[in-house]
This record gives sequence, structure tokens and C-alpha cells, in this order.
Amino acid sequence: MCQESKTEIRRRTDEAGGFVEETEMVDGQPHGTRRIWSKTGIQIGMAEFSRGKLHGRCLVWFDDGRLYIESSYFEGRLDGEYRSFWPNGKPREAGRYKDGARIGTYQWFDETGKLITEDSDGSPGSGPRVS
Repeated sequence: MCQESKTEIRRRTDEAGGFVEETEMVDGQPHGTRRIWSKTGIQIGMAEFSRGKLHGRCLVWFDDGRLYIESSYFEGRLDGEYRSFWPNGKPREAGRYKDGARIGTYQWFDETGKLITEDSDGSPGSGPRVS
């Protein structure tokens, strides 16, 4: 006989009782969306889970609401586009992952958004230096 899964929304608060995290749970494991807020009430994180592992989109924001990291996961490992940004909104890193490893061209930018270096084998500076 099949057993029914126990589904709940788990909420966590800070010391002062402020609401800071909400996670969809199934059978005691994250399964669905987790959202995280700063103490000032601004959403600073969102991640999708499947059976306790990161699986899907993951977004992290600076405290002012600007995007910091945008990534994707498959069964707990980075998989897909990865982008990070400086606090001024300019790109910081950009590349792709497959099964947790960098693939293809990966780029790093300075705070003005100017390309500093890129590589195609997973280590910074292994590719042509861009000035």
C-alpha cells in the first residue's frame, strides 16, 4: 500500500521573531521553493529543491534587491547558465556548468563590466587575456 507524503511549509524566524525563511517540505525534506528575506523584509534568496537537493533555479539578491547570482541546479549540482553581478549591476562572472563542472567559455569582468579574462578549461586566466 502506498503511503501518503507529508507536505508542509516550514517557516523560520530570527531572534526577534522576524520572518526570514520559508521552505516547502515533503516528508521532512526541502521539495519545492525556498525563499529567504533580509531582516528588513527584502527577498534575498530563492531556490528550487527536489527531494532535498537543489534542483532548478537559484537566485540570490543583494540587500538592496539587485541581483547577485543567477544559477541552475540539477540534482544538487550546478547545471546550466551561471551569472553573478557586482553591486552596481554590472556582470562579474558568466559561464555554464554541466554536472557541477564548468564547461565552455567562462568569463570574468571588472566592476565597470569590462571583460578581464576568460577561459575554456575551468581555471581563471587559462584562456586569452583580454585588456
